[in-house]
Amino acid sequence: MGAIGNKPKKFRTAEIYDEPEMLADLDSIRKQAKEEGYVDSFKLDIEKFIKDKYQDIKIQKVALASEVSGKLEYKDGVWVMSVNVQHPEVRQRYTLGHELGHYLNHRDSIKSFEDTVYFRSKQRSSMEYMADQFAARLLMPENDVNELVKSGVKTVKEMSLKFGVSLEAMKYRLEQLGYGIKKSE
Repeated sequence: MGAIGNKPKKFRTAEIYDEPEMLADLDSIRKQAKEEGYVDSFKLDIEKFIKDKYQDIKIQKVALASEVSGKLEYKDGVWVMSVNVQHPEVRQRYTLGHELGHYLNHRDSIKSFEDTVYFRSKQRSSMEYMADQFAARLLMPENDVNELVKSGVKTVKEMSLKFGVSLEAMKYRLEQLGYGIKKSE
């Protein structure tokens, strides 16, 4: 897909930006997952983590319409997280992270979510944006991305394999973190 370029220096301002509570708590979730052995090298076993840590979530892998990545619904006292089994494993992993973001941040306001394929639509609600950010930061933490770049990982493909995510998700995360992506020849 391309090479990873240098990360530009960020400008610091006098203003202090506070992350939304959801994003601030995310770092403690990733830290817990790592300490308890759910992270192998850089790849989080998101499915096992959810099954072990969130007893009121049932994960099911089912055939959904091709444009639907996943759903989260509250049924009979249990949250059912449905993931499209017809999508590649890397997309399924991202969908699990995305639905976990909905569960942790939006379950008190809405009892049903259906999510279409990510990265294809520029028109997303703030809830969808937050769930995407949650999944990206949970599966591809900034510190780990920086560590891989410093260790010599130079391609989006190589990095996506380390995190177990799609090329598109990895490219999006790298650009979000300020890395330039050089097109391959």
